[in-house]
Amino acid sequence: MANLSISVFFFTMRSCEYSTIPERGKTKLLTVGNICLYSKDKIEISHHDQLLESRAKHATITFEDQKNNKKMETRTQQCTEDPILCPVTAWARIVS
Repeated sequence: MANLSISVFFFTMRSCEYSTIPERGKTKLLTVGNICLYSKDKIEISHHDQLLESRAKHATITFEDQKNNKKMETRTQQCTEDPILCPVTAWARIVS
């Protein structure tokens, strides 16, 4: 739960983007497939990489459809190097 909270905070996500709500609207719920993690050289890292957490330096999230009618919008954050409050590390832990 902590990793999700950190990720949501840094990406300023709406609750309907990452959790189940009683009435589903236009916004699509994120899946692991919407999360891309990249190395310091901006090379995409496989979700199955054994060193995912240590290699990931950038995270990109793709929002398929939102209530503001924007489709396939992406947002990227880079690693903060903080051992606790790092959105990239948090997403890597979620994906793992």
